[in-house]
Amino acid sequence: MHNQTRLHRRVMIQGLAGIAGSAILAACGGAETATSTTVPVSVAPTARVNTPSAAATISMTANSTVQGATSSQPTITQAAMQNTAPASGMIDLLESGDSAVAGPLQQLSDSGLFQKAGVKVNLINPGGSDEQVDERLKANRVAGQLPDLAVVSSASARIYVDANLAQPLEGIISSDTAFNGADLNPGLLATGKLKGHQYAMPFLAGFLVMYYNPDDFQKAGLDANKPPQTFTELGNQAQQIVAKNAARYGAVFAYDSDNMWPVQNFLASAGGSWTNADETKITFTTPQLQSIMTFFSGLAKQHATAALTRQEAREAFYRGDLAMLVDSSSTLGTAKKTAKFDVRFTSYPIPDGGSRKTVPSSETLVMFTKDLMRQAAAWQAIKQVIGQDGSAKIIEAGAGGLLAMSNAANNNAAPMYPILKTGLNDTSSAGGPWYQFPGTHGTEIWNILRNQVVAVLQGNKEPTDALKAAEADAQPLLAS
Repeated sequence: MHNQTRLHRRVMIQGLAGIAGSAILAACGGAETATSTTVPVSVAPTARVNTPSAAATISMTANSTVQGATSSQPTITQAAMQNTAPASGMIDLLESGDSAVAGPLQQLSDSGLFQKAGVKVNLINPGGSDEQVDERLKANRVAGQLPDLAVVSSASARIYVDANLAQPLEGIISSDTAFNGADLNPGLLATGKLKGHQYAMPFLAGFLVMYYNPDDFQKAGLDANKPPQTFTELGNQAQQIVAKNAARYGAVFAYDSDNMWPVQNFLASAGGSWTNADETKITFTTPQLQSIMTFFSGLAKQHATAALTRQEAREAFYRGDLAMLVDSSSTLGTAKKTAKFDVRFTSYPIPDGGSRKTVPSSETLVMFTKDLMRQAAAWQAIKQVIGQDGSAKIIEAGAGGLLAMSNAANNNAAPMYPILKTGLNDTSSAGGPWYQFPGTHGTEIWNILRNQVVAVLQGNKEPTDALKAAEADAQPLLAS
């Protein structure tokens, strides 16, 4: 096993107003002020990371009540929990088009596990990424036809909480005395907690890594056992790979990643932020973000990078046209199955002088229905997704990342689900915030920035001008 196929990282939980950081501190008895906590991470080449329950930062009682919650959500009776079929006989679940999500959900449906739990689920796939889900939800809201449940990124969940559309989950969780909340992965659970309530139930989180083709390194005269760890190293190696005709592109991050997720990791590692402290002013023109975009602008001018979508970048990597791909750990299984070479991965390179921070991208289930019977049915569906059946199917689909259930719970289930057996070297992890702007226009703000980033990568704009334009256009949308 190469050293590069096992990552040892420190995950920083940064307290942000209204996001999981203050909730974690409150649960631990600390003051709700911005801080950071480091927890070691080990991403094994088995395409998953699991978190032992002993590392809990949020604890739940034996009967699954979220501690410290003051939700005014009506309590669902045990009779309602047992009689879960809604009046229509079916609940709607809007899913992501991501194969790591859609595939397992479809398998759960096809295998009859939803029905076995007493609920019929109508899966609705809008195609595409999480942002396509957000667009579909926007249209459904206008039409007054929101689904009962939806797969939503942990960043986008804030949009629906701020719009008073998402429904808190504490009521249905505490009403289900048969459910042991202590089995949940506490670090992942924290990424779905906003404004002191569990509005989203995470079931998978990916981490930013860098995949690379060792054959391209050797062709370029580089040591395949020493992939780049800083931007300077990345730039030098990417340019050498292109200069030696080892690959068409040296290094790429996908510009269309949801909420500019790779750049979120770069910026966090550089010590930057997207807004001022009270989230009233966009800060796209800070030195940290300017430096990041200047670096990639220089690579583009040297033809060592390009403006590629996720699909384009992944396909280029799999066929050998791209030497280094900065992407999610959730694609590890697909990469190893699809590529015709020995796929390796390592920590993603960070800006020079920075400190590597990890911003996980979590997939969550958000409940929109206010009907108590439909909420009870929705909870039964959620339990199937986050349980061992759902987790096993997620791994089988080739996803890599944190799972909903804890390391200990998965080990206990290993006799029935061998695929969930965790390695002795897996260590604890907790999620940091995948940032979303306050208000209901977060998606539009990211789109504004994305368009300017593309202009930079295509050589149509200088970074300073592009970021100034993005900041000016995005500011009126902030918290509006």
